[in-house]
Amino acid sequence: MLSPAEIARQIQYVYRPGWLVWYGRKCGQYWALALWTRGAIGMIGAATPDELEALIVTFETLHPKPI
Repeated sequence: MLSPAEIARQIQYVYRPGWLVWYGRKCGQYWALALWTRGAIGMIGAATPDELEALIVTFETLHPKPI
């Protein structure tokens, strides 16, 4: 069984480059930061890994990564 931190690393590996992904132990949520954006617009959080991945896909549709 993978730890939440290991799951976060797997998500980052799938969506790299451009994303920093981590698990907040104190808040119990997964977080992702789109590195090609500025400010809080590129930061998303979710309670589950599946929810975070869905939000990442939606975010990339609305805010494409630069080429």
